[in-house]
Amino acid sequence: IQKEVLEIQESVSKSRRPLVLFAQADVAASLYYLGEFKGAEQLQAQAISLRKEIYGSMHPDVIRAMERLSWTLTIMGNLEEAESMHSQVLEMSREKLAAVMDFPYLP
Repeated sequence: IQKEVLEIQESVSKSRRPLVLFAQADVAASLYYLGEFKGAEQLQAQAISLRKEIYGSMHPDVIRAMERLSWTLTIMGNLEEAESMHSQVLEMSREKLAAVMDFPYLP
């Protein structure tokens, strides 16, 4: 059913795109918990792209989506790619926190 909802949401106009994000996240989470990591990885990557398009690359939702994908990659054994993404998430989180806290540098 979730896959059907996602297909319907993807066919609607761009003004409804945030709804697609929720549907993608639900289906990706279901696939992940069912052990269908390849399918989860593909949806998570699509979700990152769409979130970047809607919110910009430094939005907290983008960072969280990247973190979820990095854990999926870890479980799949794609350790180099996972480590790279974990590093990106950490750096983006530091930058975001520094901007919010108004500190010039966070160690």
